[in-house]
Amino acid sequence: MSQIKVNSIVPLAGLSGGASGGVLQTKSAFKTDTASFTTLNSATDPYFFLETTITPVSTSSKILIFAYITVGSSGGTTYRFQVNRGTTPVLRGDTGDASESRATSGTNTQETWEVANIATMNIDSPASTSELTYKLGISNGTSGYTAYINRSSTDGGAEYVRGTSGFILQEVSG
Repeated sequence: MSQIKVNSIVPLAGLSGGASGGVLQTKSAFKTDTASFTTLNSATDPYFFLETTITPVSTSSKILIFAYITVGSSGGTTYRFQVNRGTTPVLRGDTGDASESRATSGTNTQETWEVANIATMNIDSPASTSELTYKLGISNGTSGYTAYINRSSTDGGAEYVRGTSGFILQEVSG
């Protein structure tokens, strides 16, 4: 005889009585191949290389975002990591002085053999039941360098890393 044992089952429309926190759906997108681009030193115009969509079932739902990027560089530079809903950044740091860029997260690389991992976990409150597109992007702090997604600049040997980038979206009842 088969058995299914659960603590609770959450209806698609969410939890009753104003309770929140039930996961209504999960969407994901991953990049396992590599890509490269010449960076433009623009935090306001990142290179978006991965996206996925989700259609919330309720305007009170929140979207929980888990995202990460593996990146290498042709030289020492700082990388800015950006998660957008459409053209709107989901979460960025506060403004600082004129020389600081706002980003979701960031890291740097110093050597061509290095790879850096940038990760974030955010919550978005889109207040929508329309299809939403979330994008993963990156830009850098120094013009002229080539960025390598999922690998180091120096590639081609057992000592070098090839990684992945991706994100998971979960609609959570609000």
